[in-house]
Amino acid sequence: MENHTPGKAQFGNSAIAIIYVAVTIFLGITIALNQLANIPFDFFSRDPLTTFNAHPLTGIQSNLGILILVSTAGICLFACVVLRSRKAEAAVIQFFLWSGLITLVLTFDDLFLIHEDLAYRYLEIGQKTILILYVFLIIRYVLKLRKIIPHSDHLLFILALAFFGISEGIDIFESYWNSPWRVFFEDGFKLFGIVSWSIYLIRESFHFVSTS
Repeated sequence: MENHTPGKAQFGNSAIAIIYVAVTIFLGITIALNQLANIPFDFFSRDPLTTFNAHPLTGIQSNLGILILVSTAGICLFACVVLRSRKAEAAVIQFFLWSGLITLVLTFDDLFLIHEDLAYRYLEIGQKTILILYVFLIIRYVLKLRKIIPHSDHLLFILALAFFGISEGIDIFESYWNSPWRVFFEDGFKLFGIVSWSIYLIRESFHFVSTS
């Protein structure tokens, strides 16, 4: 007899089909770009370090940050689904939904250099404009979840925002500090921000899921 558990029911065949369709669409886009723009397939599929014959440790700190962010986003969204299935408080579900989505935005921004390059390259939107949008997004996040954040481990939340702010401040005023140490401190504070953000959300995920 086939075993239909609640978890399998929620992640059913329709969800699996959507995932496969998304992968097919992505591969179709690479085919279209190959045919229309004459871009080789390996430009999309191969590792960038292999493509450009770079040292394997190139960008290791950036890659580590991306791995932490995408893992955190996955944990938050998984917690959101679990808590929703357990009929948890709506504000708590919204907290993990928005936390996961914001973390995904940060992940894609870091992975594809959106505010540093792509936004201006294709949309002519400057870096400062994107950063201002992020500030408004965080303010909206705090206001929307004002019933949850004050009762969470908000010191880590504040530390994360502080580290991110210092990192971006160093980046904005880079013309006043022409030294290799500028990059070290800018990216170092960014990594501390990522780690603090991740610890904050993973601890909250564990707390709410284990006590729901």
